[in-house]
Amino acid sequence: MKSDPLLEAEKEWEGHVSPLAIWQEDGGYLMLYHVDQGMCLAVSDDAFNWTRPDLNEVEFNSSKSNNLIPHPCVGATGTFEDTSAPPETRYKAMGGRMYWADPETGIEIVGEEASKRIKAETE
Repeated sequence: MKSDPLLEAEKEWEGHVSPLAIWQEDGGYLMLYHVDQGMCLAVSDDAFNWTRPDLNEVEFNSSKSNNLIPHPCVGATGTFEDTSAPPETRYKAMGGRMYWADPETGIEIVGEEASKRIKAETE
């Protein structure tokens, strides 16, 4: 049985929503997630109900009234907190090559077969 998505696209800049990282901070939760136009931030008190703070940092369609973050972590597959860094640079991104692999052989699956498996995972 699948659970409901943590966050679904509802803003014009989102399109496809793909969560990257969730962490707890100052009694609440923060989520970085990939969207069609870059990366966004969502916040929550309970890690189930998410809101999109108005960050006013990145222009989209002549407005900065959105939750897009500047300098998105392109290709990131995870994040971590560097507690020795200054507050404005304490969150770091990690990257890695992600792909579908045949569970029996470990060989990468590409093209139409990969698309079929992705579709099966989301249904």
